Amino acid sequence: MGKFNYNYQVAYNDMDGSGKATVSALLRYAEESTIKQSESIGFGFQTLIAKHEAWFLLNSLLFIINSPAYNQSGSVTTWSTGINSSRLQAGRETTFFDHNHTLLARRKTRWVYMDTLARRPKPTSEELIKAYNSQPADFHEPFSKFDNHLIKGTAKVLPILRGYIDSNGHVNNTHYWLWAYEAIPLNEIEGMRPLVIETNFKNELVYGEAVTSLCEEVTLPYSPFAGHEELFKDSKSFKHQLLKADGNLAASFYSVWRPL
Repeated sequence: MGKFNYNYQVAYNDMDGSGKATVSALLRYAEESTIKQSESIGFGFQTLIAKHEAWFLLNSLLFIINSPAYNQSGSVTTWSTGINSSRLQAGRETTFFDHNHTLLARRKTRWVYMDTLARRPKPTSEELIKAYNSQPADFHEPFSKFDNHLIKGTAKVLPILRGYIDSNGHVNNTHYWLWAYEAIPLNEIEGMRPLVIETNFKNELVYGEAVTSLCEEVTLPYSPFAGHEELFKDSKSFKHQLLKADGNLAASFYSVWRPL
């Protein structure tokens, strides 16, 4: 299969107050493109559910050069960058383009293949590895190494809604950012747009829990990405943590914001 293309159009409920697609919308486009590719090669989520298997997301690094606007159409290209059966992990990249095929954003992710009954990683099959036909990576920025020390800063306790639960029985990964975003004081990001959103997923969240969202401003956690140094000028950075009801860490984030 190699690379897979998926077309999108920014709907009204995909945009923010400025008329641009939100981070959550971009994450949904990426997720849908991955699902459609998997279905096209015979390994869609319904097939995996029947075998009590699923891909769980471990890491995500989203770099937003520019967000598409309301009613704008474009395309997403996604591909596997390698499946390591011995480590039970896989890499994936996704690129976002507008209708003129101008690059808008890049995303790289790392996944683990899971036995959903035992809630443990399991090896992938050689048939699955061959079907995805992995291609070389284009986005070479490394994932950050997050520590587990609790940050001190703004804190909000937020509910988990039923609508956040997906076919794997836990909160879908596209919702985590909404809780992290909620803890940023609005005056700190007034007149700014998200540039980098990085997530390290640690523990599942399920319906019935409450989430504590922690946020503090930090120095820029990255060297400005090569070729895009100007975008990082006058940027502002935050570290985020989401805590489960028992106090365990559910996810950590970095977010970098740039002036409009």
